[in-house]
Amino acid sequence: LRALERIAREVAPELVILEATGVSETSDLERIIDSPGLRDRFVVRANLCVVDASAFTKVAPFLRAATSQARAADAIVVNKCDLAG
Repeated sequence: LRALERIAREVAPELVILEATGVSETSDLERIIDSPGLRDRFVVRANLCVVDASAFTKVAPFLRAATSQARAADAIVVNKCDLAG
């Protein structure tokens, strides 16, 4: 949270892309962006999800966040396609 506030204040970027950890819920990140120190500086324009093609079907049944992030996404980026079986 403090890092985002500092970036907004010192850098004032036109675009920031945040990547959530693989175990966090998308709603947690949205709550952070909607906090008092950030809501006037940042707007969520899209929710992207990076899916590891080689691991998704293995972890999805056990890791709720994996499917939750994919369902909440406006777009999905699939990586490691060459390793998917």
